[in-house]
Amino acid sequence: MNKVNIIMKNNPGKNTKVSSALRTHGLNLNFQTQKGIIRAVENVDFELKDGHTTVILGESGCGKSSLARALLRLLPNNTANYDGEVWLGGRNIMEFSDSQFRTQVRWIKISLVPQAAMNSFNPVTKIAKQIAEPLLVHGKVRSKKEAMRKVSEVFDLVGVPQDFIGRYPFEFSGGMQQRAAIAMALVADPDVIIMDEPTSALDLLTQANIMNTLKKIKWETGVTYMLITHDVSTSSELADDIAVMYAAWIVERAEAKDFFDNPLHPYSKMLMDSVPRLHADKTPRSIPGTPPPLYEMQGGCRFAARCPERHNDCDREPPVFEPQPGRKVKCWLYKRN
Repeated sequence: MNKVNIIMKNNPGKNTKVSSALRTHGLNLNFQTQKGIIRAVENVDFELKDGHTTVILGESGCGKSSLARALLRLLPNNTANYDGEVWLGGRNIMEFSDSQFRTQVRWIKISLVPQAAMNSFNPVTKIAKQIAEPLLVHGKVRSKKEAMRKVSEVFDLVGVPQDFIGRYPFEFSGGMQQRAAIAMALVADPDVIIMDEPTSALDLLTQANIMNTLKKIKWETGVTYMLITHDVSTSSELADDIAVMYAAWIVERAEAKDFFDNPLHPYSKMLMDSVPRLHADKTPRSIPGTPPPLYEMQGGCRFAARCPERHNDCDREPPVFEPQPGRKVKCWLYKRN
């Protein structure tokens, strides 16, 4: 494998103090619709540790993809409110102008692997040319020849054969299109790659192959991933840290090993109970009810209507508690007496 110009970032060991690649504080994103204001991301605090994979886990419609849009500033015209802090490389990039963000952050520092790779490519332009475009637009290379050499390297890294360089998107299978989307996200050597359900449209065997590729890339480059998914089994393949999202809130944050052994928030517990297990007699259980529409937010805890442990405090919005070092839970059950 040709790795000549692939930047090798630090791959922290278990005993290494890990710094933040990105962190947010009080991040909000609201949309104006005919039904009212949709609060898609509300007062979100979380951290992406350098060289780690942080999984944003939750049901469809909870705000996960809107969080990705907020981090990349890919905002629709009906955006009603967008504020808070996003710290990257010691700078609050929310203070950047749109021009600064476009030229200094998007694709250069933070890139995206979209949910449906087949919809992210221009069907009448060769894929390699599209992957090379960020390098040329942002001046990361001096010539088209150098850009195509870098495309060749990332094709090797993600497992796309070299003879695909001259092909159009329709000549790629679904799995190869997904690998090409990962190559596009990697090509400019970003600090953070956001992956929005990267295997959701693929068959099980292709999903497994893509996850193995992502693990190999993480090991070889030390890149920082943010993986958005509703699939607990997928998240367990790659996760170092977990952030559980529910109705626009982050309701639990923990290291993956602690979370999977012992989830704390009632929603997290029920989410884990809904997953079939290969070596267990326990029957999976669905979560009763449905998440509240993001335009009909009521006061108090947003999971209260579905929660088996609801009590009087749940009529008020819970703060974030830290019942154990490094574990954050937005639930009144962990109120200090």
